[in-house]
Amino acid sequence: MLKVIESIIVKMLPYNIYRFLGGVCGVFIKRNSYSQYGEDLIILEFFKKQKKEFGTYIDIGAFHPIFISNTHLMHNLGWKGYVVDIDKQKLQAFKLIRGKKVTTFFKAVTPIENDEKIVCYKFNRMWSEIDTLSKEVAEKTKNETGIDYFTDLIPTISVNKLLELTGRVDLLNIDIEGLDNLIIESIDFEKYGPSLIVFEDNETWGGSRSTLSILESNGYSHLFTSNGSIGYCRIND
Repeated sequence: MLKVIESIIVKMLPYNIYRFLGGVCGVFIKRNSYSQYGEDLIILEFFKKQKKEFGTYIDIGAFHPIFISNTHLMHNLGWKGYVVDIDKQKLQAFKLIRGKKVTTFFKAVTPIENDEKIVCYKFNRMWSEIDTLSKEVAEKTKNETGIDYFTDLIPTISVNKLLELTGRVDLLNIDIEGLDNLIIESIDFEKYGPSLIVFEDNETWGGSRSTLSILESNGYSHLFTSNGSIGYCRIND
């Protein structure tokens, strides 16, 4: 029924209006965990054991500042962070809810440096969690959900350039629909080493072998797998 209502709203209202309504729907939520599968509770417990009361996060491909967020619990505890997304409405919501504690980037994060804009595939949803930079993933999602998409050109920033701008962070959260592994495998771990990396892989349970090998060779250990969400941690020296 909710999907039917959403479909009607998307067809009847202009893009900016239905995106605004989608953002508002996620604001009036208060719970112990804001993540989709309880990941933030594990993240919080990890940093408690590291005696890290306040820290810094990067949220790449952030969906909503409250609803299905791996970083909102950290924000509530006083953490500061950086949010990167390909949707200006989402970034505006983060600035509204998290205020001066967050810095936003309207960028598409890529494995390598590329000054050109990149094609993004955005789905006609009130507040889409399935937008992607991968046409293959977009087509697969369209076939599975029946929801159509449109394209947009987005400025890019490489993952290492982003880490250079932000400085060392404690938590790196990545959710960019099918490209998480490529981003992780491109990180210069000798320069940038977040204590905890959380990413999504819905194709390979627990993450691809190549990604896990890179993480493990750089001193990371498996912390959790919760549905398609995976966490790897490294205790700072």
